[in-house]
Amino acid sequence: MKKDRVYFLAKDPHWTFIWWDIAPETIDKLKTEQGLDLSTARLTLRVHDVTDIIFDGGNSHFFFDIDVIGNTDHWYLDIWTCNRNYCVEVGLKQAGWFHPIVRSNTVALPSDHPSGAWEERWSTLEI
Repeated sequence: MKKDRVYFLAKDPHWTFIWWDIAPETIDKLKTEQGLDLSTARLTLRVHDVTDIIFDGGNSHFFFDIDVIGNTDHWYLDIWTCNRNYCVEVGLKQAGWFHPIVRSNTVALPSDHPSGAWEERWSTLEI
């Protein structure tokens, strides 16, 4: 049986890339357990701000949803607030209810400003 998974990668301080792989059996199981109508349920990405917290699925600072359009397994996402930590849940949304399937790793987006450090620091390798 295929393992459900999602990868969340930072491209730069605002752009991220999300890739997921969800087994059809998982969708069928969710449909049966939650009574979802797959003709109206939408695949949705729920993006959570988890900066400085231990995320338990319901305690993010805020979240927003992105409805996935088309038959795809990846998404480029512009996140407007940098210098924060985020994670993504992939799930099905129907009638205002979100049913998570899989949760990503946490991504720390860097600052979009130049560093204030002026001194040079060089690394050396011991050979």
